[in-house]
Amino acid sequence: LKEQLLRDPATGLFHRTHMLKLIDDAVSTAADGKAGQAILLVEPDNWKTVIGNIGMANTDNLMATIATRITENLGEHAVAGRLGERTIGILLDHHSDEQVNARVDALHKLATGVFEAGAHSITLTFGIGGSLLGERNASTQLLLEQADEALRSAQSCGVGASQIHDPAARDKAEAERERQWLELVQRALTEEGFVLYQQQIISLQDADGDYSEILLRMEGPNGEVTPGYFLPVAERNGLMSAVDRWVIQRAINMLAERKNEAQAFNMFVKLSAQSLTDPTLVTWLREQLKANQLKQGALVLEMPESKVLTSLKPAQEFVSQLKPLGVAFALEQFGSGLNSFQLLRHVDADYLKIDRNFMAELPQHEDNRAKIADICEQARELGKITVAEWVEDAASTSILFACGVDFVQGNFLREPEKVLTADGVAKRSVRAVS
Repeated sequence: LKEQLLRDPATGLFHRTHMLKLIDDAVSTAADGKAGQAILLVEPDNWKTVIGNIGMANTDNLMATIATRITENLGEHAVAGRLGERTIGILLDHHSDEQVNARVDALHKLATGVFEAGAHSITLTFGIGGSLLGERNASTQLLLEQADEALRSAQSCGVGASQIHDPAARDKAEAERERQWLELVQRALTEEGFVLYQQQIISLQDADGDYSEILLRMEGPNGEVTPGYFLPVAERNGLMSAVDRWVIQRAINMLAERKNEAQAFNMFVKLSAQSLTDPTLVTWLREQLKANQLKQGALVLEMPESKVLTSLKPAQEFVSQLKPLGVAFALEQFGSGLNSFQLLRHVDADYLKIDRNFMAELPQHEDNRAKIADICEQARELGKITVAEWVEDAASTSILFACGVDFVQGNFLREPEKVLTADGVAKRSVRAVS
């Protein structure tokens, strides 16, 4: 009975609480110098697609089948537990680096064949991430963060991928790489390292005006790179507010150049959470807007719903100060929370940019269509404007129109274009604003 109380009832693996205790014990021994331990995290790839195929009610059945296959092949010096809805953790002991890699290869081979989930039979691949455990990362939180980061990195490489974090081997390399990227960001802020792109946002309801979003790139060691390479470095080193100002300043300049045109020009600019706590940003923004006399709502600052939720009070205060300045606010990834519309009671957003996950294979997902239609209906009642991002096909565009979406955005409709001056030279030589 005691043994059964330690088990997850759906899979038969150790439940999360007991698995975390085993990891804590392993971390304690690692802090005392014990070597040869590691944690692996295993997840089925394309989980949302899998759920769409088998139905939410069959997920525990599927995880039980996966758990059985893993348990039958655990062998010695390994224990497994369920750490999340779709995440299985495997704690290894007495394993060399080569043996850990062999374990990973064996887990990938387990994905061959058919997995049963209720009345459904499907094929799967696994994403696997993990971390070796030693004195350098003898902390349960740090160990799990490193393993999870390795898992997400593996999943970003495609299906059936794996990555193992080695703290001893990578610390110096990571520090050097961080230093190099930090230098590039600092140089970009003062010289010509940043590059701006502009992607048009298209109205489905014949709205007046020209709408677009500013996208940031940077000159990297081998050409232009996307924000995923350099913004995390800027964030870790407290430079996100400076980066935000750099982009906002240039957006204001572009809006000022077109403020006298008959057609209104509106520009969306991403804002980081660090800027919410910058006490001088609103004052600086007020001065820039006063000097350029922009039209009401021409500048739209946007932040993901999840970031606003975790910084709710500063976000509420910041957005309330935007309104008198004539600056609009947009919530990105809207609909990703349990009850996203409750957030609007605290943060008065003008635009709701619907969570991109609803756009994946939209014609095949009736539930997503219903969710989008519901968001649009509630948004209209509240006087909010909806935008669908990552629209990648004509069929989805037609569906979004039928759902009542106001605007759409995506590479299928219009790919981002580098921001150019009148003479055709890219605007990359303007000095940064302090």
